[in-house]
Amino acid sequence: MRWTARLLGLAYTIFASYFWLFYYKPWLLPAGVSLSVFLVVALAAAWRWPGRSPEMLGGLYFMLFGLALSVHFVIGYGGTIFYSEPLIAALCFLPLAVGVLFVVAYGKTAKRGE
Repeated sequence: MRWTARLLGLAYTIFASYFWLFYYKPWLLPAGVSLSVFLVVALAAAWRWPGRSPEMLGGLYFMLFGLALSVHFVIGYGGTIFYSEPLIAALCFLPLAVGVLFVVAYGKTAKRGE
């Protein structure tokens, strides 16, 4: 489960960084760079120290990030954007799944006592 979370997190970080840097509005480039850096830091912390608090914090960061994006798109564009734009749905819901996987992997590691 840990490797699934890591690989999905890596794929999402690459996908979201590409989207924010090359596909999204050009005047939001500084925000895209900062969001990409935060995702890379969260993924690096969760990847490097399995079974310790950075994995839990990385998972929580991914979940909060997905919730913040969901709220942003619901408030900004209405709830129907998830049905009309699958790219937006992927941007919002994949970090939630990655975060849940990291938190569950941390829980299983904590039960084993690693």
